Amino acid sequence: TEEERERQRQAAKLVLLMAPEVQEELLLDGKKLGLSEGEKRGLDKGKVEEARRAVERVLRRRGLAVSEAQAAQLADCHDLDTLERWLDLAITAANADEALR
Repeated sequence: TEEERERQRQAAKLVLLMAPEVQEELLLDGKKLGLSEGEKRGLDKGKVEEARRAVERVLRRRGLAVSEAQAAQLADCHDLDTLERWLDLAITAANADEALR
């Protein structure tokens, strides 16, 4: 939000007024936090991608036909809980429709 950006600008101005060693410490802390957040997002994205591949693999190995619309549905899903539910369903589903509900 604009309010949050303004708070960030004010905080940045305060950093510029501080002693150089304090500035350096704060910048290093910020970089570490940014790297941590980036790593977490990367891991989350990897889990989603792996779950998606697992659903596709189970459907394929079971010989269940996947339509273009269903393939798009799988590709568009970025929710890990949904993909894990679909994986569980794909194990015993009679068809892809039943697995991807």
